[in-house]
Amino acid sequence: MRAFGGAALLRLEARRLARPAVSPRERPTLRHDGSGLPVVLADLAATDRDRFDRIVQATAEIIPALQGVRMPRYRFDDDEVGNDLELQLNGRWISASLASEGTMLVLGLMTIVHGLTNSRLLLMDDVDRALHPKAQRKLIKQLVELTKAADGLQLVCTTHSPYLLDAVDAE
Repeated sequence: MRAFGGAALLRLEARRLARPAVSPRERPTLRHDGSGLPVVLADLAATDRDRFDRIVQATAEIIPALQGVRMPRYRFDDDEVGNDLELQLNGRWISASLASEGTMLVLGLMTIVHGLTNSRLLLMDDVDRALHPKAQRKLIKQLVELTKAADGLQLVCTTHSPYLLDAVDAE
């Protein structure tokens, strides 16, 4: 993630979040654009199942069609092995590349805010992008709860959505 003086600037892109990935590091990291999500989630599923389950549950609360997430092994052309990403939506497993932009953005954001950053300030443009108004309200409710529960975590987000603005207190 791109960090600036303790702040992280997120520019998540759905197609990068959905792309198969390999991590040359022992501990995979998620980049500011969302690259690396499949290996990060695979690592969490193997090493911190509670956190992985919280990410999937938080995403499913916003995107009710989501029922599961799995990260099958993926072999690249140069015989490098990594992970792909598949989502169970309405009972059917599909490649993450076929999921909606909003679904992928929420999954990426939930992965970050559930403790995968050392930054205490997260900056994100158009946090409501590609989300239904009902999902926007659920997203902002979760983000507000997370900032209250996390010691010192702040989110600065831009939006054009009146639904999001109506869902937060003025302070």
